[in-house]
Amino acid sequence: PESYGVSYSASFPTQKDEWLEHTFMPENFNPVFRGRLVLGAPILDFRQVSRLGFLLADKNPGNFTLLVAKVYQ
Repeated sequence: PESYGVSYSASFPTQKDEWLEHTFMPENFNPVFRGRLVLGAPILDFRQVSRLGFLLADKNPGNFTLLVAKVYQ
């Protein structure tokens, strides 16, 4: 598999049965590689983003739905 190097991660809260709106700025994202913070990496530049993914990181199995209304820069 191809390695993509540094990724940028931002966490956000969820609430069962409630629609939440989140707005993210570049400074909300932390540079990570294999789950570890990368020191000295540049702030995320949204113009260079080519992939977007979501990860349920609490390792708590169960029903989960994520609806994304829009993504824009």
